[in-house]
Amino acid sequence: MPRNLSASVLAFVCLSPLAARAAEPPPPRGPISVFVQARPDEAEPSPEQKAKRKAAADAADKEFDQVFGAYRKQFGKDASKWPEDKLTESFDALDRFAVAWSEHYYFARPAKEKADSVEDTNKYLGKDRKAPWVVLAPSPESADLVIQILGRRGQAKFVTGSKYLAFDVLPGKVGADRLVKLPRKTFKTWFDDRLLILHWAKAKPKEPYLRFQVENSERWQDVAAFIGHTLEELAKTYYADLKP
Repeated sequence: MPRNLSASVLAFVCLSPLAARAAEPPPPRGPISVFVQARPDEAEPSPEQKAKRKAAADAADKEFDQVFGAYRKQFGKDASKWPEDKLTESFDALDRFAVAWSEHYYFARPAKEKADSVEDTNKYLGKDRKAPWVVLAPSPESADLVIQILGRRGQAKFVTGSKYLAFDVLPGKVGADRLVKLPRKTFKTWFDDRLLILHWAKAKPKEPYLRFQVENSERWQDVAAFIGHTLEELAKTYYADLKP
């Protein structure tokens, strides 16, 4: 994890009640199609803009600490036993921080890096696989979901060490009305130690999207493979909701 994620954020993520899903057969109505693209390039922020983004992230982090700390003191360390409305409130506060933090941490990342990760993700999803859950679409208009690479951080291309990448899952032919109904608590993966949920889709203006961070210490193409793994797990977990 990047070091500037607070200990309480990581603690709450670990405490989050995520139920394991049962194994499912191959997709009965065909795979989920995705189009992978880079986030449009942003101008390098000025020192004042950087400071403003960092201040927004710090304020949201403080808000989450207050909400999380209060409910942990009131209801105990096991978040799975908290009242549902308090758990939702804590998740919302977590998302506000994670979005503010990721908009600071991944803002204006190099276009070449984003393009490379788009290519790596497409290579992974374009491999010949038996009964794939996720396939590539030829255009954003034809895709069930649109995947947008925000950027990456970490060690250089040929250096072993921590590498992080953030990406959004945006509505496509699968509309925002379906994304916002996906239950967060049922999303469980076999690689939770390499995945961080930065935002869950909400029925609010500008919020019907999912945002994730994946990490790996090997090659950047291995990091991109975890984008593919995340999409596959989303498809398997929520297939009936995404492709009714």
